Amino acid sequence: ETTLALRPENTIFANALMPSRKSTDGAPPAKKQRASGDSLKSLLEPGAASLPPAQAAAPGKEGSHKEKKEKKDKDKDKKDKKDKKDKKDKKDAPPAVAPAPVSLRPPSPAKPPEPPKPPVVPPKPQVEPPKPSAEQGLSKEKKDKDKKDKKDKKDKKEKKDKKENKAGADKTAATAASAPKIEMGGLNDEEFWADLTGEGPLFTGGPEVPKQPAAPEFDEAAAKAKEAEEAALEKDPTRPRVVALSSEQVEVLREGGRDLLQLVQRIAHDATIQLSEAEARIESSTPNAARRAELCLRAALASNAGEAVELRVLLGVGEGGGCDLADLDVMEVPATAAGAIEPKELQRFGDVVAAFLRQKEPIEAKPKLTAAQLEVGRSLGLDVGQAVEVRYGEEWFNGAVRGFTEEGAVQVKWLGGGDAEMPAVDVRAASGGFVRLAADHGKLVIIGSRRPRLAARLRAAVLAERRAVATGGASQARSQDEQSFAEGLLRLLRGPAAEEQSKNLAEEDFSLVSVDLPAALAGSATSLKHLGRVSKASDAVVEVLPGGRRALIAGDAEEQRRAKCLLLEVVPKLGPYGDITEIPEMLQDYCSHLCVPTVALSKVQETLQQDDEVNCLVLWLPPGSSAPRRTYDTSASSTWEPGTEVEALYRGSWHSAVVVGPGNRSPRVMITWDYNSSQGEVLPAELRLPTGTPSSAALQPRRELWLKNQRVMVAIGAERARLSCTIRAMAATEYNCPGLWSGNEQALEDAEAEVRDGYAEDIVTYGFAALDLSGSADLDPRWLQSAAGETAMRAVELAAPCALQLTEGRATTLLLAGSSLERERAQEYLSWAQKCRQASSAGMRAGGKLSVMDADMREDVLVVLLPDVQAMWLHSERILQIERETHTVLVFDSGGGSVLDSGLRRLLVAGGSDVQRGRAAALARKPSEAATAAGGSMLAEPAQAPAKVPVPHPVAAPLDAFGLQPTDPWAVLQTMAWPENINKWGQLQKKIWAGHAKLKPGWIRVMSKSKRQEYYLRLSDKTTTFDLGEVLG
Repeated sequence: ETTLALRPENTIFANALMPSRKSTDGAPPAKKQRASGDSLKSLLEPGAASLPPAQAAAPGKEGSHKEKKEKKDKDKDKKDKKDKKDKKDKKDAPPAVAPAPVSLRPPSPAKPPEPPKPPVVPPKPQVEPPKPSAEQGLSKEKKDKDKKDKKDKKDKKEKKDKKENKAGADKTAATAASAPKIEMGGLNDEEFWADLTGEGPLFTGGPEVPKQPAAPEFDEAAAKAKEAEEAALEKDPTRPRVVALSSEQVEVLREGGRDLLQLVQRIAHDATIQLSEAEARIESSTPNAARRAELCLRAALASNAGEAVELRVLLGVGEGGGCDLADLDVMEVPATAAGAIEPKELQRFGDVVAAFLRQKEPIEAKPKLTAAQLEVGRSLGLDVGQAVEVRYGEEWFNGAVRGFTEEGAVQVKWLGGGDAEMPAVDVRAASGGFVRLAADHGKLVIIGSRRPRLAARLRAAVLAERRAVATGGASQARSQDEQSFAEGLLRLLRGPAAEEQSKNLAEEDFSLVSVDLPAALAGSATSLKHLGRVSKASDAVVEVLPGGRRALIAGDAEEQRRAKCLLLEVVPKLGPYGDITEIPEMLQDYCSHLCVPTVALSKVQETLQQDDEVNCLVLWLPPGSSAPRRTYDTSASSTWEPGTEVEALYRGSWHSAVVVGPGNRSPRVMITWDYNSSQGEVLPAELRLPTGTPSSAALQPRRELWLKNQRVMVAIGAERARLSCTIRAMAATEYNCPGLWSGNEQALEDAEAEVRDGYAEDIVTYGFAALDLSGSADLDPRWLQSAAGETAMRAVELAAPCALQLTEGRATTLLLAGSSLERERAQEYLSWAQKCRQASSAGMRAGGKLSVMDADMREDVLVVLLPDVQAMWLHSERILQIERETHTVLVFDSGGGSVLDSGLRRLLVAGGSDVQRGRAAALARKPSEAATAAGGSMLAEPAQAPAKVPVPHPVAAPLDAFGLQPTDPWAVLQTMAWPENINKWGQLQKKIWAGHAKLKPGWIRVMSKSKRQEYYLRLSDKTTTFDLGEVLG
């Protein structure tokens, strides 16, 4: 029999074509003809003659047809039961390769605010999916055999049906040939049947829909040619590059004042990078410069997202990546050290970026699917290659669709490798698109100048060894000739070969070297405590390998020699409190000495240990040692006059007392305590004058006693670091010994000698100054003690540059150390910062009471005029960030006597470096990440604008190379219908004021049509104001 599937609309038309006469036995014609075995085509042809009675089916045929139908129903029931059993077996069977598990619940955020939900890259569960057992393997073999038998039976049945259909077709054709034909208006049979099945123009009313062409055959040669073309484009040394960027990547490059983009530009200084909304264009006339800049940009984005950079051709291991790329290194991180290195963290060594590399997947043929398989995919809403999440047990796993089976199962490829066939109920589309495996090992590329690049490379190798040793993937080097895991990654030579290699390096060359440490150092907790400061003291990068038996050093020749001396001759000999008998001769020119009274020793040690800004190794010479090049006279009489009111130290606290005279034992002093009039004896070092400025005559004897009972502090490090450490220690000394370095003229002279480490003025040009702040009009000691004052002091210390510190205790004296010009600038910068930032409701941006008259004429100050709105973008945190990065001080003033144009503010960038001042000005001109657009009844405007200069509308910030120009609100409003109410103004905020500063929550901008002036409305109570400073976020 022949069966024709009809669409609903075609079925209606076919019924309309049926003959309306009834048969002689009362049955409908359709049923009659169906029972007699005639085809539907012969029935629907107009004018077709009735079949002769001889062609009617014999009664026995009806019974035969009924038996066939019952048998077919039984076979169908058996097939359904078997399909259910097969699906159950597939669900119970594990994946061919255990995939990386995925939990769809996003991980809890580390800190508020909650970040946006990342793509589904869930952590791996502790328990991997079970491996196939022997029994499961046998079950799979049996399943395959049953499937093969089923296929053979199906093929036999199809052949038999085909043979029967052919015989029936011949019989029908013979019958139709004997019947008369009626033409249908020129419509031939093929066109008619095409229309009847919905494939022709008769029913659709349009042109015939072409059939879908067959999928093209996969051309392996063409795929290889495509891969070769991609590789050639990657390696082209002169081709301009275009990097497609997502909206999230563009946001990352623009946020934080474009810090990441500026980092890439500093590294790829020989190429130009232009950023737009969807791509970055890179060009350069230098061969391979654009290629390196593209790789640098992609590496910066990949490391920021925790991903890998995909390349068609991976770079080679070693310097230059095997293709002579400048300022680039590639190292191979094995799987035993997976997860040890965070490429983004390596940026702390300076202008350097790092990322893991991964090779692109080869171009593969798309699997060929039958019509039934395609129908399964359409019914499930899935397509080949689509990212999916697959349930295995109670967990969900990431994968991709590879195909479908005619039974309704989905063939998936697991993330991380391996294929499986899963029931459709356990497969769903991935909500976050394709998920990439975390990049934690493989080829690591590091791009940057030589010093930060080698420092980052050294750090990465040491982290890899620590992880490999901890997981059992590597062992510690036991002998001197054995190469450690990190040395292998860095390709460091040992023995005579290493010595020969070092001879070929120039003194200024930055290189890597390994040093074997003494055995006593490995087991000494005291020595290991000081190893962290060796790197700061020597200016080299020092990393100690696991076990403490070997250290790796990165630096030039001089830095390596200092680091070796500290590791081999100083640190192993240190006492528990940093005591050392002598300083090696090699370090004498690289250290400073300071005399610290014994009574202030604990306070100084506590201060220096807790201060993270101290970049020196602080040591102490034995008691009785004297500092070199000192000529203090401690032979004068130090007797206190009877009746002198003093403060005496008792159990750590100072109490009022009166001097009676000499004690029974020299050099003790007899005193009378004020609180109970009892007498006691104390050491001269335990006496001090009461609060107030001591007279020179009374102070000098005490200074002599303090300096007679002293310890010598040794600070080892760079010159500026030693100076800062010395001034901090001197300020801490004043807590227990007030006036020791600032009390009189002799104290100032001695303090200057300490700052110069006893050298003459023509050898060391640094000087010393102590400012008494008790009656100062320019500097407020209370503000300097606050958090804002302390932050300003640290910024001024780097910008001047000059070491400065408040004395502890009374905090009325400011100690400064540096050249005369540096000390003068430090005082000015600190005064500017206080006047600009103290007691200002609008913060640093207001300018306060500051007005610098000679700013335009100073060589250490850069004047920057900023539009008012752009100045408002410079919130306090952003200003402090720019100061830290550029070693400058940023303050707003009122114009210095000059009249500023409406809508402009004057920013002063102060600092000693022209380059850093220019960089700070560039950062100040660029909007920060907070500079985004802000996002009813009739409106009421404010009664009048504030007394200060009104702003007609915010002046647009100038277009820079990285961002978009803020809109002109008035010009935008001229292109649209004027908003009628609050709701309309709220809906158009982002369009009218795109790119303008963000307002506080609950405020919107409104434009006055009559005054052509912008004002601000608070939605909660309809309060309005013209002052932008009141409403900025």
